[in-house]
Amino acid sequence: MQIEFKKDPALTEAEVAVDVRAQVETADTDRLMTYIGAFQTQNKVLLVNDRKRKVLVQVPEDEIISIEVQKDFITIVTKQNMYEERERLYKVLESLSPDKFIQVAKASVINLEYLKQIEVTRMGTTIAVLVNNQEVVVTRTYYKALKQRMGA
Repeated sequence: MQIEFKKDPALTEAEVAVDVRAQVETADTDRLMTYIGAFQTQNKVLLVNDRKRKVLVQVPEDEIISIEVQKDFITIVTKQNMYEERERLYKVLESLSPDKFIQVAKASVINLEYLKQIEVTRMGTTIAVLVNNQEVVVTRTYYKALKQRMGA
């Protein structure tokens, strides 16, 4: 891989242009473009209307570990807190970076940056173990997509 910096006076100080070139498009070039795209959205914030504390909270996307549906509300687990909000999971998922978050069950979303490992239990259940030791069930419907995103 060759990496080269070229000064371009046509761009403003805040602008950066990235050109990915290869003979053919591969899984590696796709991952590189996804990584570069994620770099732009690192400071994304999710606005959460926490129903327990009755406050509107700005939660940095990078701090979200998982999101799970609990009855008629969702629970957002972060490094420091848990927030409960009455919102649809698909709406929250739409506002998050698709390169960082993946749905692993009908009622669960995880941040891939916090995924420690995937385990298969004796009963055949697939479990995503996160860095905070939280265990999230991965259903068969979503397992293939998760495996692909992990590069397997």
